[in-house]
Amino acid sequence: MTFSIKSAIIEEKQILFALLQPFLDELSHFPDQNPDPKDGNGVYLYPDLDAYWKEAQRSPYLLHNDDKIAGFALVRLDGD
Repeated sequence: MTFSIKSAIIEEKQILFALLQPFLDELSHFPDQNPDPKDGNGVYLYPDLDAYWKEAQRSPYLLHNDDKIAGFALVRLDGD
């Protein structure tokens, strides 16, 4: 079993968006969280996703297990 973390390229944005959906749904069950809005088809919108390819302090990653996608990480450097 080989685990790796790779930077997600812009062409993989839709993969990351799809992986993000169940995560956002899970967060919506907590009353103290403000869930992201959904579109008319029930798909969560995540307006900051593009910023992970445009802003230096944000980085998108895909996690791989034996060359299969196993998860994701959206990393944002914050402040001081």
